[in-house]
Amino acid sequence: MPWAPSEKDINFYRENGFLIARGVFDEKQLAGFDKAILKFAKLPTCQSSDRKARYPEPSKYTISYEGLLDPDLASIANAPSIIDTVEILLGQQPCLKAFVAYLRTPGDRGTVGDYQGSSQTGHCDYKPFRPVGSSLNWLFTILALADYTEEVGPLYLSPGSHKCTRLEQRGRITHVHRARADEIPPMVDSKLCRGDLVFMHMFCWHEAPGNRSNQDRWGIYNKYMGVDAPPGCGPFVFSDEAYTALDERGRQTIRHHSHCSIGTARLIVEHQDRILMVRMKGHQNGQDTGWMLPGGVAEQRDVVTDWDIGNVIASLEANVQDQTGLEIDWMTYVGDYVEDNELCRVYARPLDELPPLPHSVEYEFCWFNEDELKVQLPALANRFVLDAVCSWLHEPKLRGIGQSQMRAGLKAK
Repeated sequence: MPWAPSEKDINFYRENGFLIARGVFDEKQLAGFDKAILKFAKLPTCQSSDRKARYPEPSKYTISYEGLLDPDLASIANAPSIIDTVEILLGQQPCLKAFVAYLRTPGDRGTVGDYQGSSQTGHCDYKPFRPVGSSLNWLFTILALADYTEEVGPLYLSPGSHKCTRLEQRGRITHVHRARADEIPPMVDSKLCRGDLVFMHMFCWHEAPGNRSNQDRWGIYNKYMGVDAPPGCGPFVFSDEAYTALDERGRQTIRHHSHCSIGTARLIVEHQDRILMVRMKGHQNGQDTGWMLPGGVAEQRDVVTDWDIGNVIASLEANVQDQTGLEIDWMTYVGDYVEDNELCRVYARPLDELPPLPHSVEYEFCWFNEDELKVQLPALANRFVLDAVCSWLHEPKLRGIGQSQMRAGLKAK
């Protein structure tokens, strides 16, 4: 029988922001994870925290989505003890949004601090610029593959710190007021041993010091979100190969997968249920150009880490400003739609006031309500516009903001 949380366990998680299950996986399973992680870590292509290190030099080595293609490692993404518990704790069907193993060799420096600067070592992982951190209903699952001793590097957790972050509802968007380090309860040592499993709330503050031992510190750190709480900056899109590598239960958690890459990005600019559409003036190939959402080619700009793959907000900000003159400081993910054998990532931004639009020699602008868009369907450049607008206006999603790294106060390296 797979491990399952008791009512006492669930209440503990609600109160403290984390839950530790001891000895969930047997040694045979753990050995399979060890073998797979070490194989990836030794590859010259394995990501390291300083981008130059090679195993076993001091660094943090990251095995991410490619791990789903390894049967030994992918099996954890099928585990009922994890998926079923996550579903209980999130209160809805879970979606896998990050699959990652970390291996920290002796000499690794440990975790980084809060990106807003209130701590040099501790942090919570809600981040509006990160696909794996910008949902408003998600959690970590952490499987320790070593004893996290004082020398190897404990995982410190702040009980109840998840309650220190505040949420504020404004229309269709929920805004997050992140807790500062001086507002949270003291950290405690989770005393993790090999085979222990942690479920950790997205707002739970935590930290791990550097590895001062003579052995590797490793574990599997997956992230799951609720199906109705999309990441504000958009999800990572798994490959179809990764999706098919899992069993039926595992596949149910992969909601975002495709053989297509993100090629374009467009923005639903909405004011009182009316949508801003643009079209180029004149004719192309003897025909009128169609009405479309502002946007254009999607590019990975202003990106610090590979974990930000899928956040194309910086390029969309620039395209929207070029076309409409509007400066957009945040937006929220709506969906991905097929456009010319690529994915078009659609975001939305509600505006409280009707903005002035510039006189343009290239574009004309018009505000349409949903019914008017339906009438305009033959004149739309992209047929998915109606689906995207319907999703934004009517689907009861828990939506937060998405930002580029620059808007969030970071600088690309």
